[in-house]
Amino acid sequence: MTGPDRREPGAEVPLKFALMLGNVSGDDADDVLREFADQVLTEHGVPALRAEVEALRAAAAHVTEYRIPCPGHRLGVGADLIVQRMPTEDRWAIFNPNLDSPHRVWTGAQYERIGTDIYRREGFRWTRQEALDLAPGLAEQETARDRAWFDAVRAGRTPR
Repeated sequence: MTGPDRREPGAEVPLKFALMLGNVSGDDADDVLREFADQVLTEHGVPALRAEVEALRAAAAHVTEYRIPCPGHRLGVGADLIVQRMPTEDRWAIFNPNLDSPHRVWTGAQYERIGTDIYRREGFRWTRQEALDLAPGLAEQETARDRAWFDAVRAGRTPR
């Protein structure tokens, strides 16, 4: 089936779709793209791909921990920040195991110890997406903190 709003396999994105995206707000763009993807998948016989995507989405709902690499950190994968789900609720925390207590979580302003400085519920304050959005920036900050500490040790200064 072809026409101005349909595409053959391997064809360019239809002009109508490109124009449609130009007139769509950012909030609606995901819906438009999803609708277009559904149309392409349905028309070109790729229901198996759709089932695979849905299976991956369902599996992602069961993930309880993500490891976020600290790029360039001298400890490599041992320095990963940990985004972890609270076992009893869908609340997430960002742990930094590189600090003096591995139970320190990001509270939005600084790292605090769960159980000493704050209650567990306060530490698990993020949605999964919020935690995953924040963690890469925190990982870069952790690498910078570690480099400053290591440079101070090398220079013979007492690090803080």
